[in-house]
Order: sequence, then C-alpha cells, then structure tokens
Amino acid sequence: MGKARARTKSAQVTLDAGALIAIDRGERRMIALIEQVLAQGGRFHVPAGVLGQVWRDGRSQAILARFVRGAEVKSFRWMRPFRARAGSSWPSPTRVT
Repeated sequence: MGKARARTKSAQVTLDAGALIAIDRGERRMIALIEQVLAQGGRFHVPAGVLGQVWRDGRSQAILARFVRGAEVKSFRWMRPFRARAGSSWPSPTRVT
C-alpha cells in the first residue's frame, strides 16, 4: 500500500463589516485572530459589498487598506436576487482588485 499523506487544511475565513471595522480600529482581539489564522497558513476573503459598506477613504484607513491588499476580495453575484427582493441600497457586489 502507498504511504498515507497527512493533509492539513488551512483556514478560509470570510470577514463581515464588523470584522473590517475592528481591523480598522486596530482592536487587539481582531489583530490576534488575524495573526493566529495567518500563522496556520489561512487566508481571508472579503465580499466586495462588505468592503463597499466599510470603505471611506484609503488615506484615513491605512490599517484597513494594508489588510485588504493581502485579502482576497470576492464578488458574490448569487446575492443579487436577494438584494433586489429586499430593496437593499448596499453597494453592488463587484470584484475589487
């Protein structure tokens, strides 16, 4: 029989607006969570609509801007029908690079 391979899965963490606000404020608990996930080889995902809710000005949000550069910002197009039905005024979910 072949050798058994140990398979480790890194964390895939999707952040909401509250998490991004905590990062922007430099809250220690959130920073500790980020460090823990990164130490385990994890990655962060940010829905583009969530980023649109939180983003104001990159010059005054330096900590958040630095974090977002390393995160994967994704479009969740499957949300469109739900947003339309709810009459949401949230920013349109599009890919942010």
